[in-house]
Amino acid sequence: MLRLFCLYFSFFCAISLSETDSKSLPRMVFKGTENGSVFKRFPLQGHKKPVKIIADTQPGIITSVGQKHLTFFNFQSSEKTPPEQKVVWEECKDKGCEYNISVVQRNGRGSTFLCGSSRVETKCCEMDLTANPAEARCYPSERLQHITQCIKRFITKEGEHSLFVESGNHTSLYMTSSGNGENVGIHRFGSQRLAPQSHNKEQHFVGLMLSSREDSLQNRMYAFYKQRNQDADLYSDEWIPFVSQICLVKPEKIEKNTDFRRKDKTVVMTTDPNPGFDLWCFKADIGGQKNLLQNKWTSQMNARLFCGDPEKKLHFSELVHVATVDADRWEESKVYALFRNEWGVSAVCMYTVADIHEVFMKSSFKEPKSESKLNRPRECVLDSSKLDGEILNNIKELSEMEQWVKPVKNSLPLLVYRHHYTGIYVDASQHSGNSPYTVIFLSLANGGIHKVLQTENDTFLISEYRPFDNHTHIGGFFLHPPSKKLYVSSSKEVVEVDVVNCEHYGNSCEDCVLSRDPYCGWNNNRCTAETRDPQQKMISGNYKGCSRRSRSARLASEKEDISKVVLPSGSRYFLQCPVSSLHAEYTWVTPNSRKSCSPKEDQCLLLIKSMSSQYDGDYECRSEEMGYSKVVVQYQLRSTAPGRTVATGFVWVCVAAALMGSFSW
Repeated sequence: MLRLFCLYFSFFCAISLSETDSKSLPRMVFKGTENGSVFKRFPLQGHKKPVKIIADTQPGIITSVGQKHLTFFNFQSSEKTPPEQKVVWEECKDKGCEYNISVVQRNGRGSTFLCGSSRVETKCCEMDLTANPAEARCYPSERLQHITQCIKRFITKEGEHSLFVESGNHTSLYMTSSGNGENVGIHRFGSQRLAPQSHNKEQHFVGLMLSSREDSLQNRMYAFYKQRNQDADLYSDEWIPFVSQICLVKPEKIEKNTDFRRKDKTVVMTTDPNPGFDLWCFKADIGGQKNLLQNKWTSQMNARLFCGDPEKKLHFSELVHVATVDADRWEESKVYALFRNEWGVSAVCMYTVADIHEVFMKSSFKEPKSESKLNRPRECVLDSSKLDGEILNNIKELSEMEQWVKPVKNSLPLLVYRHHYTGIYVDASQHSGNSPYTVIFLSLANGGIHKVLQTENDTFLISEYRPFDNHTHIGGFFLHPPSKKLYVSSSKEVVEVDVVNCEHYGNSCEDCVLSRDPYCGWNNNRCTAETRDPQQKMISGNYKGCSRRSRSARLASEKEDISKVVLPSGSRYFLQCPVSSLHAEYTWVTPNSRKSCSPKEDQCLLLIKSMSSQYDGDYECRSEEMGYSKVVVQYQLRSTAPGRTVATGFVWVCVAAALMGSFSW
């Protein structure tokens, strides 16, 4: 009974955190059907869902990589049918072979690395997307031969996460495998093939992160995943969030005419002092000894992630997605993790690599009874195959840390909203060690995108973009930082969203500043991205710095913009007040009363049930937000009766506007 009470208490805490504040709603909503200047779209021919979308260096140009085709989109062109090319696997083109592409990675040389699988094998190749020939040809590469050889019998799956790591001419592919089969875990393909140990856990990976160090031997990769809880307790969480660490292989070229039996006992490929080709040795994690973790990870350690409020016994256990932001110093690199709990409430917590690293370096291992006294290495070793057998046995049995990884400075979640989020992206172009803000994009299960401002003091939901006409699943999205264009894909469309749509926030300085959009500012009497406005004013929403001249211009405009309407006596009519900010409070000021209005997304309506002379007069719809008040719309109503004349300038309305069904209540 006590556990049940705690469960319900956690539920009400989550609701209070996410819904008591009206700021859990986006301030403004932009729809694809209404804002052609914000959204541009292309249909996907044959509804070919992209495996990955790659941005060109030029703004507005992207390439959609499908399972068998490439589609080139130019959002700056008037051409409505984008060119499409079938991928030709040059190595076996004469045999007519076809592979379903599942791995797409850009490499440091400007080309694109692809892997695809058939029912029986997997092939990898390189492609130059800038060539743009009649057919997109993917060529085998000598530097990829080790990856190609050892991945051949491994069937890749679409939707898995991968990283292509280069060091000189040496390449490795790191890839996840989710589910509950024997191959579940992290795999490395290349000169040193490594696979996870066999286990009976169900794991689903949501992201990989490369962490480079000053000493390349200590380079690491972090994998983020959720693991199904094997605790059969009725009130246990269904999922447990984890982060894993592995050490990368470090290839080192051996100079000719050197002593190959080196003191560091690294692996040497030949004893021929003049073999006629480059010699390489490999350091760090290359697996264990024969019959003991051979070709298995020896550096993998796992730690649970915590996101929640310990005092309120609130936590989020289902890890949904992660976004990473690299820094000049590896310790300051950040991980933004999106979580969800069993009540459908979403949260974002932020961790630094320093937080993660400290747990793996200092925490004891989680053991049933006693702590092992073995001096198990925490740093990446020179040659893992030389580790003592007793230590390897310890590694085989124990990998989970006792201590959990907590958010930076033990902080609470950056945001807690009762929205069903499915993905996260962080604009790293604005990110620096002393940056006062971060812009976060979150995809919704219904096909929308939330744009969120995160500062040291609070989190603010700037806007919601709805790129698709109907509810749909977002396959992927990313930001092109130089142009601030967001690219969103579904199974049917690819949409370009201009997230610097400053002009849509309003025509006054106050409306512009209240948007709190750091991409915008007030300049030359308009809200624009081309501004010298102090950034601090925008991210704080402090509109009191707006000049008197801009306020005077706004008030003069309000006085001039009055709609005069004549209504037949006895008619039924709706007065419409367009809603811009969902954070504002709306009030109708009528000749006889003041009525608050609960706005939906589009309109605040006032119903005149039966028009008569008692309703003649001025009507104003006012909005108030953060102390800023303005007149949104004004009407002058006059009723008509037999023999009554109406002043010039009034518009006659002959049909009652009973359109209640067209509005959302």
